Amino acid sequence: MSQLSDFELARLPFREAQDGLFAATDSRPIFARLGWHGQELDPRLGSYALVAAHGPCAGLVGRRIRVQPSARNRKPVFAYVILAVEDAILDPVDITLTRRVFMELALASATYVQAIVETVVQSGG
Repeated sequence: MSQLSDFELARLPFREAQDGLFAATDSRPIFARLGWHGQELDPRLGSYALVAAHGPCAGLVGRRIRVQPSARNRKPVFAYVILAVEDAILDPVDITLTRRVFMELALASATYVQAIVETVVQSGG
């Protein structure tokens, strides 16, 4: 898997993607509000994230991120930030994750969660 790019790793089935994207953090944490998006906003399935173009996470496009929810009983997840979209589309959140990734952070009924977002060491791909 190490020869795959971050984009390709994120496209793998959930557990494989999480294993492939896992790495040590290399940035200061950003406190953000996260939501989820469906295929109507972005058709890609996998461990992908979208960010608000003018929000606190706008600089994360093209980066691998680690998301640690504020709920202590949830493990962190990893995603690849694929695109920045107009802020109004994501309002009131800073980042959206694909539904499958978001479900690891919160109950299915949740619309958003507070989380700490950090970039992680990039792969060689």
